[in-house]
Amino acid sequence: GARLLIVGRNPPLHVRALASNDVVIEGDVASVRPYLDRAFATAIPLRVGSGTRIKILEAWAAGVPVVASRIAAEGLPHSDGVDLILAEGPAEFARALVRLWRDRRLADQLARQGARTVEPFTVEKIGEAVERDYRELLAIQGRQTQRMDENKF
Repeated sequence: GARLLIVGRNPPLHVRALASNDVVIEGDVASVRPYLDRAFATAIPLRVGSGTRIKILEAWAAGVPVVASRIAAEGLPHSDGVDLILAEGPAEFARALVRLWRDRRLADQLARQGARTVEPFTVEKIGEAVERDYRELLAIQGRQTQRMDENKF
């Protein structure tokens, strides 16, 4: 059967109370990668949020299908049913996860598309974009300095 692993910093008491043979509470971990490597899917049920949506990007990069709340996916490029499955509330999350468990073709499709969606967010791509931006800024600054020098006379 399936086991639910709950990984994340400071799980509240009501979550820790769920611990059993089939529900493992890991709490804070150094890296989620070993857990993603063993997962058939990941559920990201954020109800409130701010900051960067790293959890979804990590799952996509690991090739793991994602079921997420709208808040969890906010600000990321995604299409429901293409990159991930959107769900709200425990019943929707459970239905979506069971669907992925039963429909491995859909799970594989979401994993492949998620991996494609995350490509622009790799360290290499971000480094290239930052370098390009700096070069553009330096070029603009150089042109402005040249104009200022020309206007001095």
